[in-house]
Amino acid sequence: MLVRHQWGTFSAKQARDLGVTDKEIRAHVAAGRWRRLHRGVYFMANTSPGRGALRWAALLASGEGSVLSDNTAAAVYGFARAQWFTKLIEVSIPEDRRDVAVPGVRV
Repeated sequence: MLVRHQWGTFSAKQARDLGVTDKEIRAHVAAGRWRRLHRGVYFMANTSPGRGALRWAALLASGEGSVLSDNTAAAVYGFARAQWFTKLIEVSIPEDRRDVAVPGVRV
């Protein structure tokens, strides 16, 4: 259910919380059932991740308390002009965390 809500994405921590071992995660990736999107973030599908999955992956990779922001959030809420600026996913994180860097994501 969680994976469906998160557009097919999940974190290694979420998988471990459900009893999946790191060895099992590596086996699923090696077999092509799961795809690594960011460090510790995976996509559970045989297809390319869609925009919703990429947004969730950005949030999961950015850590606890992260939210979509700026043009990305505006696009999610249907502001037409923002649709032109959504190539880069924009995320805001809590002020006390400054060490977050995620490829392809503006934090």
